[in-house]
Amino acid sequence: MVTYNVGIKAGYLVPMSEKGLYLENYFVGIKDGLIVAVKPFHSRDKLKCRKFFDFTHHIVLPGLINAHTHLAMVLFRGLEDDLNLQSWLFDKIFPLEKHFVTQSFVELGTRLAAFECIRFGTTCVADMYFYPEVGLKVWEEMGLRGTFGQPLISFPSPEAPEVDNARLFQKFETLFTVYRNHPFLSVSLAPHAPYSCDLNLLNAVAAVQKRTNCLVQIHLSETAQEVQEIKAKYNKSPVQFLDEIGLLNPRTICAHVVHTQEEDRATLAKKGCHVVHNPDSNFKLGSGIAPIGEYLRYQINVALGTDGAASNNDLSLFGALDLSAKGQKVFAKDISQFTAWDALWAATRGGAKALGLEHVTGQISEGYSADLIVVDTRFPHLVPISDPVSHLVYATQGLEVDTTIVRGRVLMHDKKIIPKGYDAVRVKAQKLRKQMVTFLKDQK
Repeated sequence: MVTYNVGIKAGYLVPMSEKGLYLENYFVGIKDGLIVAVKPFHSRDKLKCRKFFDFTHHIVLPGLINAHTHLAMVLFRGLEDDLNLQSWLFDKIFPLEKHFVTQSFVELGTRLAAFECIRFGTTCVADMYFYPEVGLKVWEEMGLRGTFGQPLISFPSPEAPEVDNARLFQKFETLFTVYRNHPFLSVSLAPHAPYSCDLNLLNAVAAVQKRTNCLVQIHLSETAQEVQEIKAKYNKSPVQFLDEIGLLNPRTICAHVVHTQEEDRATLAKKGCHVVHNPDSNFKLGSGIAPIGEYLRYQINVALGTDGAASNNDLSLFGALDLSAKGQKVFAKDISQFTAWDALWAATRGGAKALGLEHVTGQISEGYSADLIVVDTRFPHLVPISDPVSHLVYATQGLEVDTTIVRGRVLMHDKKIIPKGYDAVRVKAQKLRKQMVTFLKDQK
């Protein structure tokens, strides 16, 4: 009689299979980690489930995809606020990383980030931070989906104090091979940015990408200063510079992309690369507002990210959903820009496409991985419901997420995270925080 490992009755279902669609009183059946049924609910469906969840008062939607973040930087959360990007990065973050970032730091930070992602309904990430082999192990243990980028930069870093990028390329090749056929994890390359990677390094990245077809994650045109620096050095915009190298293609994820001209937008569209909008970080660091409406007009795929929690200061994509939609209306002086549907699409379907997972996750349809989340609508600020998508983008804050499921595995239910160990992680993080505060005081 049992047909489904897990069955869900959804008061509201937002499948993201097509824009504008939401369904009421629907059933989602899950078997062997896949969605195998999406249909109107009937009472007999409950009898066919090994485990059944009644979410009559909830919104069920695909798990959110954070297409640009630095997970372990949750340990820097709130340490240095209200600085511009240049001062924040070079005067505060880089010295902190040099002194504190080790494999154990990354393990602790990534594990803390995993608990945060589960709590906020993020089921998949694109991470770029040091010691990705450590992050991969934590993410696998916690049961979350993602790609982890091997960072590359042209000056000393915690992984390569002697700037030994040849060794880091070798490490990438090993990890890439190990995870090539992994069911829910992958390895990518993550050159930091055009201003922090020299021409030889970026050419080497392009060559490896061409040979392996790996994903490449890179910060691009994040600040006006970056654009000026690259223009002065190469007589090109950062976008045109990367294009000439051969790094703009459908396997490239460009984070931020705040400062561009029409020529840049046409190039991004022609090359088929992906833009990840990070409104919280861009606002907080004063970097500007990315012209997302223009990117959509050029039919460029747009995904959504939080950036690292050091510049956000959390990993909640619900906050990014709200800010991204409202920010575009102000930027374009047009309230039709970047609608609630556009924002939610970026956080699900757009992210899946950017990560090359558009046929795996990002929507609730038969044959897709059972990566989905459930939002409890019984809070006062979510009553009454006129449009569930409007609620998700403009009213939901994140802690209303009740259940998080990845590949059919329940990672949180009734707002209780199932993987163990959070209390120990919290204590270690607080202890490390005291050491970092003392370090910063000594630097002044």
